[in-house]
Amino acid sequence: MNMDEIQKAFLIEIRDLLDRMEESLFQLQQETTPAELDALFRVLHTIKGNSGIFQARRLEGFAHVLENLLDKYRNEPPLFSASDVPLFLSCRDHIQALAAAELQEGATGTLSDTVEQQDSALREQIAARLQSIGTVAKKTDVAPTASETVSESVSEGPALQHLAGCYHISFRPNANAFLSGLDPLNFIRFLTNLGELLCVYSVLDGMPASSEFDPQKSYLGYEILLRSDEPGSAVEDAFEFIRDDGILLIHTGNSSAADYEASIKRLPESRQRLLQIWSEMPFDDNVWLRSLGASGQSKAATPASNPSSPVAQPAHSPESKSAQQVALPAAGSASPQASKQSGMIQSTLRVDAGRLDSLINLVGELVIQSQTLRQLSRSSGDASLGASTDTIERLIEDLREQSMSLRMVEIGTVFQKMRRVVHDAAANLNKKVKLKLSGEETELDRSVVERIQDPMIHLVRNSIDHGLGTPEERIAVGKSDTGTIELRAFQDMGHVVVEISDDGKGISAEAVRRRALEKGIITEDTEVDPTQLQEYIFHAGFSTRDTVSEYSGRGVGLDVVKQGIESLGGTFVQLSSVEGQGTTISLRLPLTLAIIDGFLVRASGIHFVVPLDTVFECTELSAHKRTGSAGNFINLRGELIPIVHLPGAFQLGQQKANELIVIKQGQRRIGLVVDELLGEYQTVVRSGGRILSNLPGVSGVTILGSGQIAYILDVATFFGARRGLDGGPAPEPALAVAGVAPSPTGPGGI
Repeated sequence: MNMDEIQKAFLIEIRDLLDRMEESLFQLQQETTPAELDALFRVLHTIKGNSGIFQARRLEGFAHVLENLLDKYRNEPPLFSASDVPLFLSCRDHIQALAAAELQEGATGTLSDTVEQQDSALREQIAARLQSIGTVAKKTDVAPTASETVSESVSEGPALQHLAGCYHISFRPNANAFLSGLDPLNFIRFLTNLGELLCVYSVLDGMPASSEFDPQKSYLGYEILLRSDEPGSAVEDAFEFIRDDGILLIHTGNSSAADYEASIKRLPESRQRLLQIWSEMPFDDNVWLRSLGASGQSKAATPASNPSSPVAQPAHSPESKSAQQVALPAAGSASPQASKQSGMIQSTLRVDAGRLDSLINLVGELVIQSQTLRQLSRSSGDASLGASTDTIERLIEDLREQSMSLRMVEIGTVFQKMRRVVHDAAANLNKKVKLKLSGEETELDRSVVERIQDPMIHLVRNSIDHGLGTPEERIAVGKSDTGTIELRAFQDMGHVVVEISDDGKGISAEAVRRRALEKGIITEDTEVDPTQLQEYIFHAGFSTRDTVSEYSGRGVGLDVVKQGIESLGGTFVQLSSVEGQGTTISLRLPLTLAIIDGFLVRASGIHFVVPLDTVFECTELSAHKRTGSAGNFINLRGELIPIVHLPGAFQLGQQKANELIVIKQGQRRIGLVVDELLGEYQTVVRSGGRILSNLPGVSGVTILGSGQIAYILDVATFFGARRGLDGGPAPEPALAVAGVAPSPTGPGGI
């Protein structure tokens, strides 16, 4: 792993921590609890520790200052209120900016003016808040500092009786431990077989500057508290093979102050630094130094600082390095039996997304080759080859499902980000808004989740700006002063439906009609039903606002969102709005963009793939009575269904098409008339490139087992054309296919 990869990993870790920080802040906005304050403190403490590893001193110093403020709130939880959340959110954004800026500009030792100004402003606000807390909080006697308390315990205590039943292990591996085949964490994990790991802290003092970092060297030291009934010899045996690969010191409840004095002399850190490290370790009633007053794993003593001084600590300050907890069983959080399940320690593995994409591409190639193999087995008539082909196809299907599951992530990752969107929009627009979420556990392909974030942000902001009124406006019409935005997600026949609802003003049909007239979309004589009128808001440049603001009135609106959703193969299933009551927009998204199950058809010699989850049934056109002035409807068991001739829709020339494949979207049905129905087909979706990027009716292409191209139909286009979203009814979608023409000999069979 080179330095660029290490820095990338650092930024990814910071991003994940900041997401957790944001989530905790919004939980605290609803209800202030000590547990949530502790969770937020742990996030900040981790950010500070990680920053020390990468020599990001400004970030480390800022996180430390903010950590001091949060520690005050942890000691006095009632002092924290929802009014404190905006400051912490601003600090969260600044930490993100500092992380990126320090890695980019750290070599020069300077930050941009914007980042510097923001840093100074936030430090002043934090200092002011610390001062106000000191004024409001109940005055107490000044307690001795952590290091003073530890010093007294070490120098005066004849024996460390509070360590009874526990082992305090100090371990400093040599720098070349990795080269000797030693992984210190493996030995630490082995300790779970001997008892309960109360805590494992990594000591970061040996970390070099990022420019000098060598991933093949070991820089971390470890301080371990182990509760065990095993004799000391058993603990020593766990480290038998690594005694000569570093400094190993083991203390028990019978260790004297003199023993610790000897340890201080042997360990590489200074006396003051060691006392600070030990003071930051969590303690309970059975652990040494309970007099520090630390209560459980969630509290760690923080080095004293001057709350009125927002200045970053110098690099040489002992507080600039931090003891950081390793991802092992936390103190007091698990029983000895649970802690012995070492296999649960690493339940997840971070993998670069590019590697997953490569895996999916390879699986896609296997799918294509399996279709070729199927053709060969059919043409050969060899029964044994056919049986082997069946087995291979089953294995490939299992591999496809497993590999696709690796790409699935919960849509809750997007929903949670909407909390910040709602918070900021409500504050800027002087509105009160409550966000309700449901279906957060619904899973989608990672690429889909990444690409729906911007459309979701636009829709949520649009609902707050256009839909929800101010508190005064809502009260005037008999509503609560707080508006509600609700996000829902659920699976439906191979797709995920996402609904964005608000309880606001709804869409004014008269306002939409007036703006449609102004833009020339309709005339005074045009008769349009209210449902179709509402859908004009999806036209390019359409806005009912006369004034321009940060959130609306610029004419860059829902048409862009609609295009973004449709580019994913998704659709706007429904827009439902009742004036004075609210609006709901429903989106239908594909579970994945990589491999889909389809139904293969042929029209005018061209192959098309219809997504299988949209297929309602297959039948013969001649078996049903045709109605309508142009015969473009059929009666399917009492239901009148419009039909579209696929060759005509793509201007491929008419042939004697008689096969009918009925497709569905929600409760609606459309029949596609084709020449041949060729059966189910597993499809690897590929981009059609620039030639097909603007082609309506086609969402991508795939390669058949014969090597020929088949076009994947965008079913939503056919339903959209029938609804007349572009200004009026259309008997058939005008889907001229540039560059798609039937082969003189036909593409041949599959």
